[in-house]
Amino acid sequence: MVRKTMLVLAVAILVASVGLTTAAIAQEEKADTKVEAVVLGNTVCPVSGAVIEEPGLNTVEYEGVIYNLCSSDCKAKFLADPATYVAKAKAQVAEEKAKTAEAPAAEAPATEAAPTAETVVE
Repeated sequence: MVRKTMLVLAVAILVASVGLTTAAIAQEEKADTKVEAVVLGNTVCPVSGAVIEEPGLNTVEYEGVIYNLCSSDCKAKFLADPATYVAKAKAQVAEEKAKTAEAPAAEAPATEAAPTAETVVE
């Protein structure tokens, strides 16, 4: 009877240790897949509307995105109503990208047309 109890106890300890080891491995894998935050790159503070003099100096991370702010005072305001300020920052960045995309096309020099079969070369 003692042997049987010892055997059951040993099996229970073995099963428990395997379960703990599996949980530890799963936790370690989850930690390894941690995603780093992405810098939005906004150049205007979404809280105050001021131009950001030193991007990266005053920032706030929200839902995996890092937003630039003009001062540390704006961080509390941002975190109090993040949806409003996230929308403003993303709109500013989208507007800036649109301006950048339009500028090269408008400023591109005209290219000379290639000669065609109808072009007479003397």
